[in-house]
Amino acid sequence: MTQHDLVEKICEAVGGQAEDAAFYPTALDGFGLLHDVKTKSIESQVYEPIVCLVLQGKKETRIGDRLVHFGAGDSLIVSHSLPVLAAVTEASREKPYVGLVFSLDLTILRGLYDSIGSEPAGIETAQSLVASKASPDLIDAMTRLFHVSLNPTDAKILAPMISREIHYRLLQADHGGMLRQMLWRDSAASRIARQ
Repeated sequence: MTQHDLVEKICEAVGGQAEDAAFYPTALDGFGLLHDVKTKSIESQVYEPIVCLVLQGKKETRIGDRLVHFGAGDSLIVSHSLPVLAAVTEASREKPYVGLVFSLDLTILRGLYDSIGSEPAGIETAQSLVASKASPDLIDAMTRLFHVSLNPTDAKILAPMISREIHYRLLQADHGGMLRQMLWRDSAASRIARQ
């Protein structure tokens, strides 16, 4: 399925609700759809630990002095609860801003890190909000999660496995460095506490 087809499916899933809100939850806890038909000015928001895969349109987020731009094909990873200023900068009725939002589970991340973890790269990765091009594997996993969310039986059986895969893909992603660093620090602190 192409990115264009996925956008159409999401717009179809949102349907007549499109005027009401930018975020639409799915049947899966912690997984939802973003859909905005118009640009929005800067607003104060609190981002929870998530990954957001943008499929169409553009957004910008300011955290402190740093301005992060992201658009179609990018994924935004947020490792901690953060107060930010955010704005949708490209959206229209013909081409709405569309994305998939997935809540991160630190328990799953820690379990995976214990299996695959290594010490993080340099300090430049130690940011709590980073955007970069999404890998094909991450896009594929998020797409599959959207599809299984439309079928209750599929969701019950397959969603936990795909959720685990998404967490794994994020730990392996270049811009997942801040997750690896956060988990490494937790592990290092735990080791010290046990001594």
